[in-house]
Amino acid sequence: MNLKTERHTILVVEDNLGDFVLLQDYLEEHEPVPVILRATTFKETQDIIKNTSYKLDVILLDLSLPDKSGEELINEVLQLSGQIPVIVLTGYTDENFAVKSLSLGAADYMLKDELTALSIYKSILYCIERQKSLAKIKTSEKRYSDLFQFTPFPIFICDENSFQIIQANGTALDIYGYSEEDILNMTFCELFKNEHEKKKFTTSLNKNNEKVQFSNAKEYKHLTKNKKDIDVELIVSKVQLETNKSYLSILVNDITEKKQFEDKLTKAIINTQEQERFDIGSELHENVCQILAATKISLGMVKDEVAGETKEWVQQSIQYVDMANKEIRSISHRLAPAFYENINLEQACETLIKTFNPKAELELTYHFDKRINEIELNRELQLNLYRILQEQLKNIVKYAKANKISLSFLIDDEEHLNMVIKDNGVGFDTSKQVKGIGLANMKRRAMLFKGDFSLVSSPNNGCEII
Repeated sequence: MNLKTERHTILVVEDNLGDFVLLQDYLEEHEPVPVILRATTFKETQDIIKNTSYKLDVILLDLSLPDKSGEELINEVLQLSGQIPVIVLTGYTDENFAVKSLSLGAADYMLKDELTALSIYKSILYCIERQKSLAKIKTSEKRYSDLFQFTPFPIFICDENSFQIIQANGTALDIYGYSEEDILNMTFCELFKNEHEKKKFTTSLNKNNEKVQFSNAKEYKHLTKNKKDIDVELIVSKVQLETNKSYLSILVNDITEKKQFEDKLTKAIINTQEQERFDIGSELHENVCQILAATKISLGMVKDEVAGETKEWVQQSIQYVDMANKEIRSISHRLAPAFYENINLEQACETLIKTFNPKAELELTYHFDKRINEIELNRELQLNLYRILQEQLKNIVKYAKANKISLSFLIDDEEHLNMVIKDNGVGFDTSKQVKGIGLANMKRRAMLFKGDFSLVSSPNNGCEII
């Protein structure tokens, strides 16, 4: 660094003329024509700092002035100086006071008897550069603080092992309804709605243990302080706030309204589909079956009027009409299970199972918790459970090559309704993309009723859907 290229504006606070002249000589020895201002009292110092048109780079402060001195003088000048570094000059060799003055905020402490032109210039230079570095750090910290505090998304900083919350921004406090004191006494996992959601979160972190950063936000269910359900997306990344200590930064996107809109849209689509299925099923049952019945009657009348081979053909045609009638009735029942008329969920599922296993080729284990019939399940929920079962039975018959199916409807200890469909078929690798929309539809149907959908499968180990 070329010391001769620096030119500074320096305020020297010194009432002793001899000491001031000596300082002036020292400063001019290394400074290229420095701007040196002088104050002899605290009041003059105050006036210069407040009113000068110069941008002060540093203040050299003598501790003994006529109107103020010592610690009081340091505090007053530091309060006035703002970001301007203050170097304390004194004739006293009191080390304790030297440390005290630095703790108060002075940039440096120098003894007058030990001053040289180079030592004072170095001190000025170092203090100015240090102040610039501190200003940059403070600016950076303020930007981070503003970004953290004023972002419209909740942000949590947590211990990466215990998930203890060590910091949360104002948006997080507003959305979750906790005070800052409350939230800092919690772990992030306490915000999840249930143990299933907690496990899903920790499992996702463990899968990304080497680099804790999700390429896509993951969806979870949280609970606010007043027990309100909210749907959230979480983006998790590692941050290092201390040397050799990493934390988790968790950004939360509240997607409750978005999910509600999507659910309404999905329900509208499903209701439209169900209405179409019902219309088609009714048309098949009421019209096509009636036409076939009339055809059977006509063939019966013709049968007695013909003989020989023709009579056999007529008899066979009657059998085909019966088969068609039976198949159409089966299809119409699958399209439009009449929950709201004369059958319940248990009866509808039993009928459905028979249509997929007409010749009893599959070994079926079926359990239905009788307590479910005591609960008033709305028609939409029953219909969606029926459709999930229908979709999975179709998958099993088409792809699984299974000979055993286990189906159960249970109410667990938390009063949740569980439907479990399991087969002993060929299974598949769940980490690979599965073609088709069947699984996505089943999951979506479960989520419409604030439910969960999970699938466990692997090659040669069958498949289980809960």
